[in-house]
Amino acid sequence: MIMTDEHHFKTLGCYRDLMEEKHAFPWGKGAKVDTPNIDRLANEGAIFKNYYTVTPLCTPSRASFMSGKYPTKTGESYQNHGAMDESIVTFAEYLRNKKDYYTGYFGKWHLDGKPKPGIGVESNARKFGFVENKYRVNRGHWKFFDIVDWNVEVFEYNKKSEGMFEGRMEENYSTDFLFDRGIDFIKRQIRRENHFAMVLSISDPHAPNDVRPPYDTMYKDMNFQLPETAVMAAKGEPSIPFWTMVGNAIKEGDADEVLKEKETDDFYQRYMMEYFGMVKLLDDNVGKLLGFLDQQNLTNNTIIVFTSDHGDQLWEHGKMNKGTAYEGSLKIPHIIRYPNKIPAGKVIEEPFTSIDFTPTILGMMGVEVNDAEQNFDGIDASSFLLNNETDRSLLGDNHIRFAFDVAKQGKGRWASAIMQDLKLVLSKQEVPWLFDLKRDPDEVINFYNDPEYQNVTSLLKSALLVEVNDKNIPNSFFDDSKLVLWDTPKCRDSPDAIQKYKWGFCSQISTDGVSRKYSNRRCDWKFVKEACPLTCNLCCEDSEGFMMKRSELLSCASLVKKGMCNQKKVQDFCPKSCGMCQDQSIVE
Repeated sequence: MIMTDEHHFKTLGCYRDLMEEKHAFPWGKGAKVDTPNIDRLANEGAIFKNYYTVTPLCTPSRASFMSGKYPTKTGESYQNHGAMDESIVTFAEYLRNKKDYYTGYFGKWHLDGKPKPGIGVESNARKFGFVENKYRVNRGHWKFFDIVDWNVEVFEYNKKSEGMFEGRMEENYSTDFLFDRGIDFIKRQIRRENHFAMVLSISDPHAPNDVRPPYDTMYKDMNFQLPETAVMAAKGEPSIPFWTMVGNAIKEGDADEVLKEKETDDFYQRYMMEYFGMVKLLDDNVGKLLGFLDQQNLTNNTIIVFTSDHGDQLWEHGKMNKGTAYEGSLKIPHIIRYPNKIPAGKVIEEPFTSIDFTPTILGMMGVEVNDAEQNFDGIDASSFLLNNETDRSLLGDNHIRFAFDVAKQGKGRWASAIMQDLKLVLSKQEVPWLFDLKRDPDEVINFYNDPEYQNVTSLLKSALLVEVNDKNIPNSFFDDSKLVLWDTPKCRDSPDAIQKYKWGFCSQISTDGVSRKYSNRRCDWKFVKEACPLTCNLCCEDSEGFMMKRSELLSCASLVKKGMCNQKKVQDFCPKSCGMCQDQSIVE
């Protein structure tokens, strides 16, 4: 198992090949990394077109991969830097106990809590089924590894380490070092005639974006453009959901200048250049490993999984890193090669998530785990994966997977339900969003209120609530006391920038914020009236749908009865029942 960290799937050729060209190159035409070795895995195995981390954050995602459970069931590991509970049984432990596999873990672990770096021997009591863990590092994105007096030491990338490892960077840079240790591990198991399973957990291409020569300058002549979605987000044309954690849009008139400055900034160009360099070095090391397996005649009876803990938006929608429900953050590369078992070149369209990995890999390897032992939240898709034909009946009707923003005590900002090409996102800060990834791969259109999607939105919402309740997911998105908009309010201002209006947005129209009486004449302008009916007091209808509090659906009548009209969310959802519409003086 090769697991990268914070890896955007569009940097891999095999994923770009599944997309239309205009969507495959968000950083400009020709701005790409060639990845022939990772592409080889996809061509000789199966590529999951829609594989998602169950939460786009390092520690909880890794816990879900290891356990087959939702992160909030794995101890404190649902929080970043939290420790996975010692009671958790990983796929490696099942392989040890049931199949006598010899196991090893190399690289970033991030499941032992606070220790940093927390190198292998420091955590021998927490092996979780991995016999060899000398080169396992709990926390940190260390760029160099070294052996000093038989002990492992790690180093950041700086002037001092550049000098220390000059002339031997190819041996000691983290990606090279860990792949070499992995190959050494396989050599030992060949000599011992052991069945083996290992994880190579590479902390690139996660920031800090530093990579060894010549990969640090390999893409220096490439001009990286800002993704088109970043330009849209900056201008508010259209605006982005509040769950993106991105600040307000740039005011019209300043946007082009600010965006140009950002795009030509040395930081942005270097950030992308070295990110691409890290991906290229990773691919070269995958090639080294594949070559070794070919040489040892191990190719046909070795399963290789290539995946990542989460993505990186790389400035799509104006955001770096992860944490959102956008594809760049939530979707991850996931490729499995198993010659003579998985049909070569198989493309799996159906969505899966990281909790499905453990039951699926155990199923592929013939490891029987009864219900009393495992209680997995994920599903075993091995029969679907190994089938020569894409038999969707193996997954049942309405195959839906789920992902969450996980934080302390249910404080997560969003929850999502995903079908093939469709993704619903519910949020505490925003109206529901529905993305149609086939019609709108860039995720800029909200289809939620489109009548054509009424049935599918109901299906996804119901499935999400059933999953939380049936799987008894603690600290879930719905545990918090904050209200969630289960439906879109009947009266709602446009969140987008108002064309021809130099002040930009409905929120910038002066009101007293309580009685909705407008205090200037901007609401007399037709295009402002059309865009801002709530702010301009032109809409006074209660919403027909529901708000939700701790899994309870509440209509306007219920909200009023519970005395909740003191909350602005409720006022906007039920303006008539909450008495927010007394002044109708500007209604024609």
